[in-house]
Amino acid sequence: MSPLDAVRLTISQREQELSELRSKLAELEVLEQQKKASRKEEKTDRLDEYLQDFRKQRFRQHVDSAVKMLRNGSQPNWKNMAPLYQFSNVNDFKKWYFETMREEGIVI
Repeated sequence: MSPLDAVRLTISQREQELSELRSKLAELEVLEQQKKASRKEEKTDRLDEYLQDFRKQRFRQHVDSAVKMLRNGSQPNWKNMAPLYQFSNVNDFKKWYFETMREEGIVI
């Protein structure tokens, strides 16, 4: 084998090794992204769970006054109540509030 052929063979082998390393690197990057996404989902799930617990606790503390107002024909100040329950949209808050009342068995 000539020296030129030996160099070509070595270059070919190194290119193949480099290709394999790039492939493994791409696989590792995908796995890392999946791992980060999984951690983010876990964190989001914990935050959602905490928020639900917080809202339920606050609901139980304040439901009596809201029910009295509704039974007397007046409306609670939904706009001021929504941020207290960590809602940015008043309509979403009212929907959640009435669904929670139904779940808790509270009838107006």
